[in-house]
Amino acid sequence: MSSNLYTYGVIEQEDLDLDVTGVDGAERVYTVDYKALSAIVSEIDTTDPDRTDAAVKTHNDVLQSVLEHDEGRTVVPMSFGMAFKSGRTLKGVLRGAQRALRSTLSDIDGTIELGVKVIASSGDDGVDETARADVIDRLSAKSINETDNDLFSDRLLVNKSYLVDRGRRAEFDSIIDEIQADYDGLTVQYTGPWPPYNFVDIHIGADQQQGGRWAVFVLDDILVKPFVSVLDILQTMALGEMYDVESIRDDIKENQLLYEIGERPKSEYETRKRKLEAELEMAQMVRSQMRDRMEIKR
Repeated sequence: MSSNLYTYGVIEQEDLDLDVTGVDGAERVYTVDYKALSAIVSEIDTTDPDRTDAAVKTHNDVLQSVLEHDEGRTVVPMSFGMAFKSGRTLKGVLRGAQRALRSTLSDIDGTIELGVKVIASSGDDGVDETARADVIDRLSAKSINETDNDLFSDRLLVNKSYLVDRGRRAEFDSIIDEIQADYDGLTVQYTGPWPPYNFVDIHIGADQQQGGRWAVFVLDDILVKPFVSVLDILQTMALGEMYDVESIRDDIKENQLLYEIGERPKSEYETRKRKLEAELEMAQMVRSQMRDRMEIKR
């Protein structure tokens, strides 16, 4: 039996043993305690699980089960893929992060996250700013906090996550129903409840992000490294525009959205999904090669 532990999130200390399926087919989801904290875990054969749609869904399903267990739990969620070599390693991580975890559990106590996307019909020429403002005002009035998510499609009027008091969930549901009744031309995609992913700022064991590095790197080469071929740099920049990773990711999200709201048949969705995933893999490979090439020239 593997000693690796896949970790879903952290709750206040409690002995839980849930009858749900975990990531990688784990048959048992339970808690590992460290002082006043309990990590929700399952056993796994690897510390680097594959990030598939099914695995991510399982991760979220487990957290949702904990969130709604008995009368509900407050959960600090972990991002997908957090696996540790042993219970001892995991407890060491909990020890190091205990102050931040306990503070966050206190801050989000009794809350849930609800996701709302509002999509204009395909025939609309532009975004109805009045409708957008009305929808946002109504939802904001029933929430504690909110975050803006990426408007990855021209048809998205609203893409937000809302932090809502668990006891006011029914009120928020009623506002969603009212919006759907008042705006025939809009489709509302309403998801949750989730643990408050977008309202927790704890990063445990995550790699440092490199956002913005590429643009600065190229600028640095142009201004500070005159011996690097300007032609090479311009060619690299052109390839960067051609293989736009973020644009492809937006297309993947839009394809998923149109399938979920019933505007794209499953066969068309799956065909386009495969095509876009292949394009994304190619774009990521090209961008990696570009970085390697520039680093060699430095």
